[in-house]
Amino acid sequence: MRLPMEEANPDWCPATATDAKKFYFNPEFIDQLSLDETQFMLAHEALHCALSHFSRRQHRSKLHWDMACDYAINPLLVEDGLKAPPGSLFLPQFKGMTAEEIYPCLDQKDDQTPLDNHVYDQDNSKGSGSGKQSGIFRQTTNRQRRTMRAKITRISRAVQAPLQHNHHPLLPMKRKL
Repeated sequence: MRLPMEEANPDWCPATATDAKKFYFNPEFIDQLSLDETQFMLAHEALHCALSHFSRRQHRSKLHWDMACDYAINPLLVEDGLKAPPGSLFLPQFKGMTAEEIYPCLDQKDDQTPLDNHVYDQDNSKGSGSGKQSGIFRQTTNRQRRTMRAKITRISRAVQAPLQHNHHPLLPMKRKL
């Protein structure tokens, strides 16, 4: 799976986001994370896409569906040894459960906000069009861009290396028959 990355304006993307087509990130947020926490956020957004969360919401409340999705994903990542950034939604009792199983367990009065922004449906969009026309993408200095690219490149290499050996920590191991 390949998600192109784009810097996003903090006005609509305080941390990270996905629309199932791209990975959006707030450079200031990423700068505050360790490499391990940045890897967690990249894997987190990729799993939203891999698990088709964008197509499974149906009649459910947007906020509570987003919470259920994060409660389903985050234990998987923590179990694989990734370090969740502060503010990530995590409850151990949801380990091994799907978002559909978690959703009815949530108190509908609970309004915890997921750390990331799920912008893959009409109820939560990042703006009209591609966003560039509406000015949601911010200008950064060349130095900030180089630093961000270097950090993300290191993480991408770390994530891709196991794939060269036909195994990745987020994918089930192939069993020999």
